Amino acid sequence: VFPAANAPGVSAPSGIGIAPSAALALLRRIPALCREHSTRWLCADIAELCPRLDEGGRTARLAARIADELAGLAPTGAAPRIGTCGTSAHT
Repeated sequence: VFPAANAPGVSAPSGIGIAPSAALALLRRIPALCREHSTRWLCADIAELCPRLDEGGRTARLAARIADELAGLAPTGAAPRIGTCGTSAHT
């Protein structure tokens, strides 16, 4: 959950939340954590974006930045899979 100042384009904006820079830093640690714990990272979900509530496209830009970071986490030679399973669409 990101603060409304960073992600206003959701159905229930949060007054507080994780700073985008902290979330991106955590995402960048996933490969090392997986190696450390001998496990694989399996999936991630960007749960909600409501364009009509997205002031200045801030939520869309943040979601795109996160998606780009997630795509970069795919193992070498593996294509990231992008789908709509479990997403909620608001128009």
